[in-house]
Amino acid sequence: MRLPLFGPPKPPITDALVPEEITALIRYASERGLDPQEGILGPLNDAVKKYVAASESVAKQQAASATLHLYSQLTKLTFPVNGRTLIDTEAFRLRYLSGLSAYTIIFFALALGNIILQNWLGDIVIPEEGRLRCLYNFYAYILDPLSPFIWGGLGSCVYLLKSLSDYAGDRSFDRCKLHGWHTRVWLGAILGAVMDRIFTKTGLAEEHLNLGADAIAFLTGVGVKAVYGAIDKAIDQLANMLNLKAIRGSTPPSSTTPQPGPKDTPAPDKPSVPKPDHKDKKG
Repeated sequence: MRLPLFGPPKPPITDALVPEEITALIRYASERGLDPQEGILGPLNDAVKKYVAASESVAKQQAASATLHLYSQLTKLTFPVNGRTLIDTEAFRLRYLSGLSAYTIIFFALALGNIILQNWLGDIVIPEEGRLRCLYNFYAYILDPLSPFIWGGLGSCVYLLKSLSDYAGDRSFDRCKLHGWHTRVWLGAILGAVMDRIFTKTGLAEEHLNLGADAIAFLTGVGVKAVYGAIDKAIDQLANMLNLKAIRGSTPPSSTTPQPGPKDTPAPDKPSVPKPDHKDKKG
């Protein structure tokens, strides 16, 4: 059994035609009057009923072809909403949002605990030994250095929750939109720590941004795509400054190219010797 912490369970393998999805889209379109001439909804509803009632393979295949043709015409009127997005939107909060919600709660609890410990430990005298000293060491050497990772991951979770909630509000949420959300969260955590290191250690944050380390990490997690694009452009500019592209373009001579050696040098011409005349000379 797959735990919801690691994402939604895989949907069962079904045919391309799902009557529940088509019926949901027919109800959605009829409630909003998206087929004013009633040239699609009625025939599509009849085609779905024939498909469900058909028992023979030939009749079922013919009904499926007619249903898919009408369904494709209806999805053109309701785009980006379709039958699958309606079904997935209904199960959005309970089924598909559980894993992302768990990550968000974990990152938020760690970030809030970090703030509480920072404020509390800053107002008391830390003893040299004891449990309070152990708690201070845990904060100073573990929790505080991990703070940029925590805030970057929290920023990614907030961005994903906002984006997916917008899709659900428009009834256009699809389970395929959840693909890769784990990678998006961890990219936000890693880039948040990297950007915090770049801006705070070099002094750029105080000169240009006037933001704290946690704020930089959180904003980086929210805008992973923009930050990654900026890093990519910076790498290209650095490559141009160091003339790395020209170095890559100039290829050294191949070792398999034959080099002129002593055997390949032509031998010097020998002096021509006159051939002796074998004819008898008469005296």
